[in-house]
Amino acid sequence: MIPLLLPVVPAGLTWLTAVYTGRSYLRVRQDLRVAAYWHSTVLLAAALTVVVPAVYLGIDRTLDMPNAARWIRNSLILLAAYRQDGLYTAMPGSSPHAWRRHRRLLVYLVLTLALMALTLSLAHLRVSTPSFDMRSVSPPLVAYRLLYLAFFALVLVRMICSCAHYYRASRDATVQLAMVLDIVGTGWAVLYLVATLGEVLLPPGAPVAARLNTAIEMSILVAVVFVLAGSTMPSWGPRAGVPMLMRQVRMFLAYWRLRSL
Repeated sequence: MIPLLLPVVPAGLTWLTAVYTGRSYLRVRQDLRVAAYWHSTVLLAAALTVVVPAVYLGIDRTLDMPNAARWIRNSLILLAAYRQDGLYTAMPGSSPHAWRRHRRLLVYLVLTLALMALTLSLAHLRVSTPSFDMRSVSPPLVAYRLLYLAFFALVLVRMICSCAHYYRASRDATVQLAMVLDIVGTGWAVLYLVATLGEVLLPPGAPVAARLNTAIEMSILVAVVFVLAGSTMPSWGPRAGVPMLMRQVRMFLAYWRLRSL
């Protein structure tokens, strides 16, 4: 039962977050930060929905193209990452050259998606499978994964740097905790990238290969939980008493440092 629920839970949580934050988007859709966040949330929810095996196989049957859902899912994830980068680009205090770098990132994204489609077609996969379990290492699939990983890793590094910057710049305890949660979630996303690369590079007979799918799904779940909690905390954190909690934690840490005096 748990393995069956692992792909469903992240999608459900992300769709709930999209609905919850959709009210803010409808009220102030002209705000670039709100628009970028909501777009990234919806794109991520759609990508996680494609991960569900029944949806994955249904898309392939509808398009009559084995593993077309793979490219759709990965493309949605990269689009969501790009829009999330747009959120940090639009934040106050960002670099004057941030928008220029963000536009260059769009060009890189378009090239990545095109090359991913090409390498996936060269793999000549005959069977639809949510995981790339192959009898031997396939160079086109390795290239496909490397293209995907390179863009995603770049955006994750930019996100971590942005979160660390706003953590240091803000004196709001709620915002600081939100940034910490986002960094932790991004760290789990990095583990997801490492596991997905291993899914292609390791032969199916390797002892760890059978556990990679579960590791991928678990890392997706944990990353989604932390990122969604961190990204929405500024809206619900003050009502939940997060500022008071953070003050208590800081007071405890201060007393703890004085214990040896």
